[in-house]
Amino acid sequence: MKLYLFLCLFITSRFLYAQAVIITEIFADPTPSHGLPEREYLEIFNRSAGPVSLSGYSLTYGMVKTPFPAGVMEPGQYVIVCRNAYVPEFSTLGKVIGLSNLSLNNTGTTLKLSGPGGKETHTVAYSSLWYTAGRSEGYSLEMIDTAWPCRGRANWQSSPAPAGGTPGRPNAAARAHPDLSPPRLLRTDLQENRVMLVFDEVLSPAFAESTGSFEVLSGNTSLTGAAFPDDSHEAVALTLDRSPQGSLELKIYGAEDCSGNAAPDTTVVFESLPEPLPGDIRLSEILFNPLPGGEDFVEIYNTTPRRFNLKNWQLARLNAAGAITGHTVISTMQTVLPGNGYLAFSPDPAFLRAHYPLSGNILEVPALPAYNNDAGTVLLLKPDSTVADRFTYSEKMHAALIRNPKGVSLERVSFQPGREEWASASSDGGFATPGGPNSRGENYLTGSYFSAEPLVFHPDREVTWLTYQLSGGELYAAITVLDRHGRPVKILARNHLLGTRGKIAWDGTDDSGRRLPPGYYVFAADVFGTGQNRRFYSKTVIGAD
Repeated sequence: MKLYLFLCLFITSRFLYAQAVIITEIFADPTPSHGLPEREYLEIFNRSAGPVSLSGYSLTYGMVKTPFPAGVMEPGQYVIVCRNAYVPEFSTLGKVIGLSNLSLNNTGTTLKLSGPGGKETHTVAYSSLWYTAGRSEGYSLEMIDTAWPCRGRANWQSSPAPAGGTPGRPNAAARAHPDLSPPRLLRTDLQENRVMLVFDEVLSPAFAESTGSFEVLSGNTSLTGAAFPDDSHEAVALTLDRSPQGSLELKIYGAEDCSGNAAPDTTVVFESLPEPLPGDIRLSEILFNPLPGGEDFVEIYNTTPRRFNLKNWQLARLNAAGAITGHTVISTMQTVLPGNGYLAFSPDPAFLRAHYPLSGNILEVPALPAYNNDAGTVLLLKPDSTVADRFTYSEKMHAALIRNPKGVSLERVSFQPGREEWASASSDGGFATPGGPNSRGENYLTGSYFSAEPLVFHPDREVTWLTYQLSGGELYAAITVLDRHGRPVKILARNHLLGTRGKIAWDGTDDSGRRLPPGYYVFAADVFGTGQNRRFYSKTVIGAD
């Protein structure tokens, strides 16, 4: 039975979205050139098993609709589409079709490919946020897996081709990249009699445009309509017959993406949440000098067990004259900050998650205020623009032994009233913990210790961890593994900035990467502060066969 249901979903999805001709490459920002003509182009691909006549086809970009000239695309053929005047510049790269007009917005727009009778065959609502870090100007956007053309952002990236793109031939980014995950609900909002549900990927029209996919459980109101509010097809707008009285409880049945993956049923509650008191929401962490290709982030923390709505809250900064500027709204929709929860804001959550293993809850925002790399002031503002919290940072606040602070965040050490201590994120914390507990947070436990676990480990299938807890302060460690004769066999860390608590792994190898024989080994941790006060910790482990 389970197999039958899966096959039905798969076949239905493939039937609904089995476009013959699709858009597979977008060259919207051609300057500077990396080898290609500095001209905008699209690439289309016939993914069907037979020839396709382009008679009656048209391309719509923004509000402009342009017809295709008569022609035939062979099965498996890639075709470059550009303005008529630019056809000679692309003719050596592959088959080219010229249009009377074509203008692509660098920051993004919606491209619609329509067949005879105006039937929409493929839509791509691309954005400048789709580019891979460091590869935007002069690089095309390429579809990764043509078997899943409806997915949107998750199936596109900057071209890895040295020339900046691959017009007229298979994409350099091409690889198997199936869509096997259901859509995830990101944000919700209620405005009078209109509910907005925003998901993380393109949705199935059969789900999104059916009122049967949703049910009002409480709220003295009824559903009257469901539709896509924009061309991205990642959000659903629900219309109610009246504004709900008090709270609204809404059931979502099997949210389905365009590939046929269905999420479990879920319930959304809209309720009136309390206003936070001064000190309830605090700035918690900031990365103002990001890694190359990365973005800043700002993190906040809810110091109470109560939930708060961050709708229309803002981030800002102080300029050189001391005036508040750079106002950036965190979210125009209901955004709930859970009790005692962390939440980070960044234009590029994917980059943060890829580079910081202890990342947690991160909300994507279009942009952040322009925080300087050396010093500045971060402001957290309420919807009425009054200041909820502020933090004046400086590169000089980083730990003394951090020579290159690029990619290292500053974390608030304590949320106690009157305590404004901040510190660099620890080494084993990955130098930043966006959306997660701070690595240098205040330790309310007494004493310091180091321990090893497991004491007996099998290097062929597991590691052993040197775990620690410290009472606070800026402490570093030099950690070495010694054999039973006291000889050093592995250096695990030098000048390692420790957090309040953390752990460091050893896999049973020596400095050259060779597996060491079974036996007794000792973690030797030399802990010291900038004042050179030293403490020595020693823990024994056994490497087993």
